[in-house]
Amino acid sequence: MERSFIGNTLAVVMAASMFPFASNAAIYSTLLDFQADDQSMWQAGDAWQLNWRQDIPLYDWDYSFESPRSVGLPQLIPFAPPLPQFSVFGHTDGNIGLSPYLNIDSGSVDASYNLNVTIETPDDFTVSPGEIFTISTGYASQGTGSFTTNFPEIQAGVDILFGTHASAGVNIFDGYRCGFANAGSCWDATPSQTWEFVGLTVDPDEGIAANALGIPIGPFDAGLIYDDEGRIPGLQFHNDTISILGLAEVDLLEEWSLGGYADISLNVPDINTTGSEATGFTAEGEDDLFRFSVDADKIALDIVDKVVQAAIAAGTAGAGSGALAIDFPDLEGSSNLEPIIGETLASLIPIELSYNILDIEPFLDIDVRQEFLFTPNDLMVSFDLGNGTITDPISVGEEISLIMPDGGFEMTPIYSLPDTLFSNLTELMIDLGIDVTMLDFCLDFTGILGLIPSIDPDPLFHEDLTLNEILTVMNIPTGWMNPDIFNQQFAFNFDPITQAAIDIAPYTGSGGGNGNGNGNGNGNGNGGVSVPEPSTTLLLSTGLLTMLVVGSRRKKRGLFH
Repeated sequence: MERSFIGNTLAVVMAASMFPFASNAAIYSTLLDFQADDQSMWQAGDAWQLNWRQDIPLYDWDYSFESPRSVGLPQLIPFAPPLPQFSVFGHTDGNIGLSPYLNIDSGSVDASYNLNVTIETPDDFTVSPGEIFTISTGYASQGTGSFTTNFPEIQAGVDILFGTHASAGVNIFDGYRCGFANAGSCWDATPSQTWEFVGLTVDPDEGIAANALGIPIGPFDAGLIYDDEGRIPGLQFHNDTISILGLAEVDLLEEWSLGGYADISLNVPDINTTGSEATGFTAEGEDDLFRFSVDADKIALDIVDKVVQAAIAAGTAGAGSGALAIDFPDLEGSSNLEPIIGETLASLIPIELSYNILDIEPFLDIDVRQEFLFTPNDLMVSFDLGNGTITDPISVGEEISLIMPDGGFEMTPIYSLPDTLFSNLTELMIDLGIDVTMLDFCLDFTGILGLIPSIDPDPLFHEDLTLNEILTVMNIPTGWMNPDIFNQQFAFNFDPITQAAIDIAPYTGSGGGNGNGNGNGNGNGNGGVSVPEPSTTLLLSTGLLTMLVVGSRRKKRGLFH
């Protein structure tokens, strides 16, 4: 037991003498927020954008009027104090103008990537000048990164500039009590009372308010009619849609009918997507481009009808006006049930029946699909040492070794994401198919029975058969039906982020800190950490070991005697 105690003590003392400079490291933590706005979705660099607007004032006005004063009531008593007089007033001011604009975006990406970085340096006054010391780095993602894409678009229109204030009322003037002699000639210069009968305010800053006979109406928020910039939306065009006053929207390219036998739909795609770090920084979207469909059953029925009518006409030639005629019913349409329930009953109980006995529509459908992948690669850091030297970048997570200079210095970390990549796959989705519907109807209660919900059950049979599905079932590749319009990976640019400078101070003697050492470690430090010299530590360790050995011998001697 005694030998074990002495051995352990000796090991501790020897370890203490071997590592006299053991100390804690300084750790600095910083949150980096990399942001990029309006990057191009087609190539490295900024998106091409045109944003133009011009406010054009057309007319400003500021009008006021006041009628001459008149006595409100007749002067019944001669030489009595004058009765109040009144005048009618009105005021209006405001402005009106137009604000044409044009915005074009070639397709852009906004991204956000948040990281928490740590830098570990030796404590101040623990590394002597000329010695090599190590800086450790590390980082972890906050998990909140995201990106959004905005498809190419065109916006144009003319908004309205407008604001007005208006009021109308009565001013009341009292006569001075000048005595009977001056009655009727002494009057107040300013009205003693003002009654505003009606008022109106329409202003992007003040909102919308009115009053009538002293009863206020409002105020209402200006956002009811104004946009965020204080303008009233006028005639606006966005891709292929027109809106008026921000209310009605009309799709200019929605659908064209070719004689009822075919329909063509054309659409300007508007694909906006969002990808998050939680889902792997991927996003995809799809929108219609073109569709062409043919009403095959209507064409077939009309052909059959014409053939039958021609045959009947040929077979009954010369038979006179009593020739046989066949009228084929339409396979789809609508009716107010008048032929069934009669005109009188149909007018009292308006019911509309829409039906589709058989509908066969071959179609060609073309969509645009986009798939995006955002890949933020290694975070890099370089260090500005403050003397015109900037170290080569290293990956955050690695270490860098530096030589301690004679005096303290500031080290500024500079972070970058130079190898971040963005990929864009834009392709057409082409499909041929046939849409078959049988026995579909809808019963709509209109007019006085409008509160009764429509009866619209699913059709007895409905199926979309597409070439893509058929080829997939047959294990035949369909890649040729999805040709690429664009497929490229390119660099995504984040601006570098500079962290606050880190102060590093070298060991300057036993006084440490800012001591004025004399070469023997006898400096007068003012806040540094005092670190013993190796010879002093060795001497202290030897003395401690001697004391322990002597004490142990004395203990043994006591045990034997």
